[in-house]
Amino acid sequence: MKPPISNTPGVVYHRATVTERDPSATIPPEQRVPFGWSAFGLSPRKETPGTLLRWSDPLNFASPARLRVTVALDVRESKRIEARTAQTGELLGVFDIRYPSACQPFEITVAPDAAARAVGEGIRLRQSEGERSLHLFDGVGDHTPTPFAPHFLGAVSGDKWTQFEARLCSDASLQAFGWIEGCVLDGLWQIARLPGGEPAHKALTAHLRRFVTPSGDLDYEGPGSKPEHNRAYGMECMLPFAIIAQVEPQNPVLKLAEREMRARLDKGNAVIDRDHTTTEGVYIAGYPLATLSRAWKRDDLAALALAQLRTRRDRSIIGGKIHQGVSNEGKGNLPNWARGVAWYLLGFARVMETLGRDAVPADIHVEFRRAALVVVPFQRAGGLWGNFIDDPKSVTDTSGSAGIATALAVGARFGWLPESAWTAARRAETGLEAYLTPDGFLGGMAQFNKGGEALQRADYRVIAPMAMGLAAQLRAALKSPRG
Repeated sequence: MKPPISNTPGVVYHRATVTERDPSATIPPEQRVPFGWSAFGLSPRKETPGTLLRWSDPLNFASPARLRVTVALDVRESKRIEARTAQTGELLGVFDIRYPSACQPFEITVAPDAAARAVGEGIRLRQSEGERSLHLFDGVGDHTPTPFAPHFLGAVSGDKWTQFEARLCSDASLQAFGWIEGCVLDGLWQIARLPGGEPAHKALTAHLRRFVTPSGDLDYEGPGSKPEHNRAYGMECMLPFAIIAQVEPQNPVLKLAEREMRARLDKGNAVIDRDHTTTEGVYIAGYPLATLSRAWKRDDLAALALAQLRTRRDRSIIGGKIHQGVSNEGKGNLPNWARGVAWYLLGFARVMETLGRDAVPADIHVEFRRAALVVVPFQRAGGLWGNFIDDPKSVTDTSGSAGIATALAVGARFGWLPESAWTAARRAETGLEAYLTPDGFLGGMAQFNKGGEALQRADYRVIAPMAMGLAAQLRAALKSPRG
């Protein structure tokens, strides 16, 4: 049995031990649990008893307790996991887990007296909805971050933003390699450049070493948790290279990044996947190309970076709305979707910042200012934007809001946008605080869009370290010197 563990000042995690497992919930041969960590599975078979969690000592809770688990393998369906007391079968709650990424935590809130009974009896987890087994980190060994193991959240001291930076600057913010982890890496990089940024820089280096060696050997799990070695799974894999180019500009893996992006160029010099132009490409292709241009002093790469902005400007704006994806036939989807808008604006801001004012043509400045000033009025009273920014019925999204606000802060910081953009960014930072858990994780995020537009239109919201990376970028931009 493991005692309560606190590996971070100010936070206690009452970590469970997995004492009974479902032998039928095996890991598919084509998938791999990240970082060599250990996981347990929950089978969809109705006749299985499920998995048993136990605690070594009794616990008392003064307020509703947060019971958490963290997904270990990429999931492409909706699942529901029942949590019941092991002896009496009392239903404690149901984890509603839809289309998660690996390393994404989920929680339910349990009444204090029920949580105390659950710790005494143990908790049985069973999958009640879903077609395939779900795998969760079990926390076995010393390497899995304690917040990723099954646990009840215990006492927390200190303010939420302090805990936010502690979670960010640790392995508890690790995500699947590609754009998801890239948002975290960029957040760490922006904070590392500020005075007192040493913890962020240390965490950034530790994160990078999980995926790429100094000699350029790249190893990670791509979509579907499929192992990948020394190749990129697609355009969405490119964002981490923007940070590698700034932290380790001589790392040989950057040659792979250039090769992969050039292989995906269409006739208009847009980096695309599957015959679709996406706003993601402004940030996750334009930004890496810009940083490679600066690192290698290559004007041709700067021109390609600007091409990502221009092609999206020309293709993605339909009927005055920013469409996340546009087909070759010009049909758009996810109009004015918050994260799609964030990728567009944040990509412009990062490319402009990286290349510098003198290297950015006037038409790029004009479009950035135009798009930003269209978006600002849709900010809501609470400081955030709806998941579809022009739809008043759409529930707010913390990830898209943080990305939009970061772009506004960067633009105002360099004088490309008016003071109203800076004010909007500061309001967004205040609005995000309401969605922080006591130990600093950021909730309120619209789930990854593997579930299609229906899920994005729904009010389903989750915790995601990816959104923390965007929030960290916002905080860094607001703390950076202006001008």
